[in-house]
Amino acid sequence: MLFALISFTITILLGVTMLLMLGGYIDSSLFSKLKEIHYSFGLFGWITLLIIAISFQVVEMFFVTPKYPTLITKHLIALIFSLLVLKSILIFIEIDIGFINMALGVLFLIYSLVSIYQLYNRKRPTSDASVWFWRLGMGFLTLIGLGLISISHEFIEFGYIAFAGFGLSIVFAMIYKIVPFLVWFHLSNEGYMEAPMMHDVIHPKKAKIHFYIHLLSFLLLIIDSAVGLYTPLIGTLFLISFGWLLSNLMFAINKYKYTKKNFEPIKWYI
Repeated sequence: MLFALISFTITILLGVTMLLMLGGYIDSSLFSKLKEIHYSFGLFGWITLLIIAISFQVVEMFFVTPKYPTLITKHLIALIFSLLVLKSILIFIEIDIGFINMALGVLFLIYSLVSIYQLYNRKRPTSDASVWFWRLGMGFLTLIGLGLISISHEFIEFGYIAFAGFGLSIVFAMIYKIVPFLVWFHLSNEGYMEAPMMHDVIHPKKAKIHFYIHLLSFLLLIIDSAVGLYTPLIGTLFLISFGWLLSNLMFAINKYKYTKKNFEPIKWYI
């Protein structure tokens, strides 16, 4: 988490610096170099390291999977961060960074494949939308890893789409696990015997519908980047996707408020 936070801080500082350059307040001769470092720490550092760090805890807890290999949990994040620092130095001294991107791609590929393996070997084999979202996110990260290894120029545009798919898929996966858990946990902890079970807070079928909308949105976006499509349709699908998420979250909030309003908690007297 600390490495992700440091990466986030670097991303913000570089972003502010580039804004000052664009505004003409400071010299902009290093703009192109800072731009590449900025998105590297933003995408590979902040987003990816944060997801990896969280996954070591939540994947095992929510999906009842085997533990991640110790070699990965102890060294992967520090190694990725170190490569990002090295990449930044090489960019400034104008040395080719192709081998750094390839190394990052290999590490992302290892992590994504191990995560997919973990999910397929979970102790509770029941499948829900959270598992689907997580697998999709790892699928996107696998493609990102392969793209970095190939060092393909065509990968650049697709890479942004893949990172958006990777990040959003994991966020949605966690929302559909964490929000129902928190509603149930807080109501139960306060003594409400009528606290809804997790699948009653956000019904699994509603989450699965969101997954299908999300999947279709990114499939069309990928096709659009290759051959061109009717872009407003894609935008509409993303609006529907986030609108569906909002309605599910509002239902969860209302479920919590309804229980608090209509039922009395158990009073424990000592």
